[in-house]
Amino acid sequence: MANAFRRRSVLTIGELESAIGANLKDRADEDAPARTERALSDLGFIWGTSPDPGWEPGIPSLMEYVLELAPDGCAGGAAVLP
Repeated sequence: MANAFRRRSVLTIGELESAIGANLKDRADEDAPARTERALSDLGFIWGTSPDPGWEPGIPSLMEYVLELAPDGCAGGAAVLP
């Protein structure tokens, strides 16, 4: 997720789902993306914006920390959105 927010301050629902889907190990589990999105939100790692449906990094300093510690070009395997 940190890498997905690297170039954007807000992700659309589609961009969030794409970033989550790119990093799921079990792509056969159709409920995994929704569970992951809900867990990230419940834990405060992402926040929904309003009135437009979008997502912001819930803890920007955590996102920066993850990117700092991740190996170059890896960021924990997180997808980078164009």
